[in-house]
Amino acid sequence: MFTRARGDAAKIFVLWLPVAVFVAVGFEHCVANMALFSLAILDGSAGFGDLFRNLMFTVPGNVVGGGLLVGAVYWFTGGALREGGASTSV
Repeated sequence: MFTRARGDAAKIFVLWLPVAVFVAVGFEHCVANMALFSLAILDGSAGFGDLFRNLMFTVPGNVVGGGLLVGAVYWFTGGALREGGASTSV
């Protein structure tokens, strides 16, 4: 959608919308959690055990969700390249 948007405001909206939905649904991201827990550790409201316990679940979930599911979609939509429909030689 980003590449098809013409104006800057439209591109910002298209980038902002999936992030807002991701946060609103309550999904967790391991990199964002590391930043959040680092601030909580400095504040004293969380410990390193809390961080590791959280990362124990978010890292495998992000690998499966981002790595396998997104990779599977790219593989599925790139069918023309697998079947020889497009040339990648230089």
